Amino acid sequence: MRSNAPGRIQGVVFDSLRMVVAKGATVLLVGHTHLDTTDKFGRYAFKDVVPGKQIIAFSWPNLASLGIGTLGKEVVVEAGATVKANLASPSFRTVWSHHCGNAPKLSSDSGISYGTLRDAATMAPVSGGGVNFSWYDFDTTLTAASLVRDVVKESIADKSGAYVACGIPAEVRITTSGRSATSASGQFDFELNVLRPHRMDLLVSTDMVIPDRMHFTSKADSLAAQRPRGTASVRGLVLDYRQKPMANATVWIASADTVVRTGRNGQFVLAGLPSGTHELGGRRVGYAPYHALVHLQPDSLHDVRVQMPDVAMLTPVNVRADLGKSTLRSAYDQRRRLGYGYFFEPRNIPGKGDLGTILDLAPNVTIRRQPNGMHAEIPGAVTQFCAMAVFLDGHPSTWEIIHMRTPNMYRAIEVYPDWRKVPQQWIDTHPQRDPCGSAVFWTYNVKW
Repeated sequence: MRSNAPGRIQGVVFDSLRMVVAKGATVLLVGHTHLDTTDKFGRYAFKDVVPGKQIIAFSWPNLASLGIGTLGKEVVVEAGATVKANLASPSFRTVWSHHCGNAPKLSSDSGISYGTLRDAATMAPVSGGGVNFSWYDFDTTLTAASLVRDVVKESIADKSGAYVACGIPAEVRITTSGRSATSASGQFDFELNVLRPHRMDLLVSTDMVIPDRMHFTSKADSLAAQRPRGTASVRGLVLDYRQKPMANATVWIASADTVVRTGRNGQFVLAGLPSGTHELGGRRVGYAPYHALVHLQPDSLHDVRVQMPDVAMLTPVNVRADLGKSTLRSAYDQRRRLGYGYFFEPRNIPGKGDLGTILDLAPNVTIRRQPNGMHAEIPGAVTQFCAMAVFLDGHPSTWEIIHMRTPNMYRAIEVYPDWRKVPQQWIDTHPQRDPCGSAVFWTYNVKW
C-alpha cells in the first residue's frame, strides 16, 4: 500500500446535554475543504483524507446559544485506513460549571433554560432584554399562610440575544415570558424534562405593551386597551387521537385574551393577534389539555395542526388502605408538588374568618358575598368574571353545600385561580361553560 494513500474518517456526533445524536450538525476538517452534515443518526464521513495528524471539528445551532462554539478533536490518519472518531458536546455538569458558577449547587432537579430573544417584526437580537421565570416552591417556615411561595428568576440576554437561566427546577410547572424596555412576549408555562437542558427561543413585540402616553376616558376604554391586539393570525385544525376532526373544542391564546370554539370540521381561526411568542391552548371534555408555543410575526398567518392528547386509562387495581397513603392523598400530594394551584390545610388555615377569608389568600380570586352565602370568581377566558367550579370530596358540588361546614371541618382545600392550570380531573364538564378555575374541598369523611 502506498505510504501516501488517502484515508477516511467517519463517526457519530453525540449531544451529551440531551443524550441524543446530533442531527444536522456541521462537521469540518480544519485546514481543508472537507465538510459534511450529520444525518438523522448523527453520522458523518470524510473521504480522501491526507495521512497524518488532522483536526476535525463540529458546530451545532442547538449549542451556539449556550456559548458553545466549534468543538475540535485531533486524530491520526494512516495511509489507506479508516479512522473512527466520535464527537460529543460537553456534559450537563460541564456546561453547568461554565455558565452557573454563582447559581445554587447542582442537584438532581437543577435545570438550564437557554435560547435567544428576538424582535418579532425584525427578527433582530434583543440585547439587554430579559426572560422571566416563576414557579411555586414549598415554604416550610410559614405557619399561617399558603404552603407554597412564589420563586422568581430573571436572565438577561447578551448582545447576540442569547440568554441562559440556571437553577430552573425539573418536573415543575414554570411560568415564563420575555421582555425588553418597549416589547414583551406572551406569558406561558413549560416544564423541564428529566434531561434538564431546555432550549426556548422567544419573540417579543411592541403589540404587548401599552404606551405610557395613552390616556383613557373611561374604565371600559382602559379594559379594552389592556387586551393586546395586532395583525397576526392563527389558523388551525383540531384532531382527536383517531385523526378525525374534533368539533366544539375550545382553543385559546390566553395572553391575547382570545378564545374560540371549533366548528363541525374541527377548524378554527384566531385573528387580530399580537405578534410575539404565545401559548396556544386547547381543551375538550374527555381529552387531556393541549399546549404549544406559536411564534407570530406582524401580518403573518400561522397554520397549526392540533392533535388532542388522549387521556390514558389505567388498568383497575385493588389497593389496600393499610399499605400507606390512599390514592386520593397520593394524587393530592402530586398536584401540590407540581404547584398548579394553592393548597390549604389545618396548619395554615387562618384561625379566624370564614371560607371566603381562606379563598381570598389565593391571587385573582374575587369573593362575592350574598345573604345566603358566597361564591368565588376569577377573570374568565370569555367573560370578565366567571364563577369557579366547586368540588366536594372529589365530586361536583355547589357553594351552598360547601358553606354547610365551617373551615375547621375541612382537612384540605385546593384553589386553582388560573383556568389554564386546572388539572384535568377538576375541569367542569359542561361543554358550553366559560373556562374557569376550580376550588376543591376535602372533608374528614373520605379515606385519606
